[in-house]
Amino acid sequence: MARAERRRAAPRIPLPAALALGTVAALLPFLGKAYHIDDTIFLRMARQIAEHPSRPFDFFYPWGMTPLPAWLLYLNPPLDSYYLAAVGKLAREREFWTHLAYLPFAAACAAFSGAIARRLCRDPLPAAAAALVGPAFVVSATNVMADVPLLAFWLAGVWALLVAAEPGREGWLWVSAAAASAAAMTKYFGISLVPLSLVYWLALKRRPSVHWLSFLAAPAVLAAWSFYTKSQCGFHHPLASGEFALESLPHVLPQGLVTASFVGGGSLWPIALLATRPSKAALALAAAALAGAVLTLSSVAAAARPEWLILAPAGALLVGECATAAISRPNAESLLLTLWLFGTLAFAGLVNWTVNERALLPALLPAAILVARGMEDDESRRRLLRRWGWGLAPVLLISLLLAAADAGQADAGRQSAAVAAGDPVAKKYYIGHWGFQYYMDRAGAESFNYRRQDLPEGAHLYVFLNSSSVMSPGDALRRRLTLVRLFQAVNPVPAVLTDAAGLSAGFYSSSFGPVPFSFSRRRSRESNGVIVQSVGPASRTTGSSSPASRSPRRRRPRARG
Repeated sequence: MARAERRRAAPRIPLPAALALGTVAALLPFLGKAYHIDDTIFLRMARQIAEHPSRPFDFFYPWGMTPLPAWLLYLNPPLDSYYLAAVGKLAREREFWTHLAYLPFAAACAAFSGAIARRLCRDPLPAAAAALVGPAFVVSATNVMADVPLLAFWLAGVWALLVAAEPGREGWLWVSAAAASAAAMTKYFGISLVPLSLVYWLALKRRPSVHWLSFLAAPAVLAAWSFYTKSQCGFHHPLASGEFALESLPHVLPQGLVTASFVGGGSLWPIALLATRPSKAALALAAAALAGAVLTLSSVAAAARPEWLILAPAGALLVGECATAAISRPNAESLLLTLWLFGTLAFAGLVNWTVNERALLPALLPAAILVARGMEDDESRRRLLRRWGWGLAPVLLISLLLAAADAGQADAGRQSAAVAAGDPVAKKYYIGHWGFQYYMDRAGAESFNYRRQDLPEGAHLYVFLNSSSVMSPGDALRRRLTLVRLFQAVNPVPAVLTDAAGLSAGFYSSSFGPVPFSFSRRRSRESNGVIVQSVGPASRTTGSSSPASRSPRRRRPRARG
């Protein structure tokens, strides 16, 4: 048999299945990753659900300066934690098995990305792969938060919507509605899939039918949940989330530049768009972003990094290319992709309490598809699109490197808590959150309450250096503290994704830096570790008139997104 005939006879793996298998293979090395960032509160809520399934938020938790009701602390729905509660019965919160239980969500994201790209692109592989190889997806898929499950439900809803658009298959709208309902109960942003789907359906100019009632399914589910929360905590939980977001509206111009930086850094491949002869409008937008980034170097100290000058123009270039591609092919599919992309960017950049890569996850696929469609329509760029896969290989390598760096930062919290677990003292208190808090709780330590600073003599206070809500205690307690030791966990990968101590990178929140990651061996070594202090005897003068000794004002908790 000739070689060409053997090649034709060999079975081909469907694109969605191939992407799913590749995604699983890439994530296997991170199954033992320590719990990180908001994994902790999802796991805490899962334990509450396991004990009281009908009261998922009915507990207090110290996620800031002092314990707060979970209803106020986390303004997102609980579906992800219900899944964690079901998994926990088998996994018992062991990292390997919990991460393994989340692999199907990442695989579903890959499969649905391939299926959607196959319906909207002539050559779907480059677009689908580009949406999956960037740091935003790869790093987020190594955690057990709600963002990747949300993306899986979202993509399933869009895919079912496209199937329903085929003649005689309108009943698939109910499948799309089920996915939208699951997305809305995973994160409240998921409800925006309903108006997106409705606008696309109206653009197709279909005749009204009983299947149109499916567009009411997700709002009905969310409304039922809203009234249930009203009966439990006294306010409508979804409305409180929206109210908090509106109160957090930032300045448009600086947030626009930060969003562009996170778009460019979360996908990385837009940097290579300069080699594909992009449109003049896209180049002008990238040049404007570069000028804005240069101007902010003098006013924003944390922005003075080389990554800022590369990633912000790359993100702006991608947005410009997407807009140009949508205009060049005006149809219902372009309208769907455009609203999908720019709606996500508006939410993640202007409405959400902070810019982060997790909130931008739904924007990755429509951006890649729009760019691919634009290159398909340009004869001179079509050949470059076929070679796109070679350019995505280094992007995947960088993403895996960043995922390893993030795993190193997560492990620093686990190692620091192990230091506390091995100390032979009766009373242990800690300052710091994220994964460090999970492991300290498991070691039997107690979170430090800034409103109650009268710690017993002989207790140890552990301060995790790289975490949120880390502030110095009052003067009275500080005078009683004696340094016992300083433990630093060495991250073997010279990259930083969340640097609360150095204000340089903020993959999980732009409040830590205007870029999602930075490469710095010094920061990766210095920002991870714990300070161990011993509490001495109380002095006779217990009070102090200094502002530091007073109880801090109660801050409204941030709704993670």
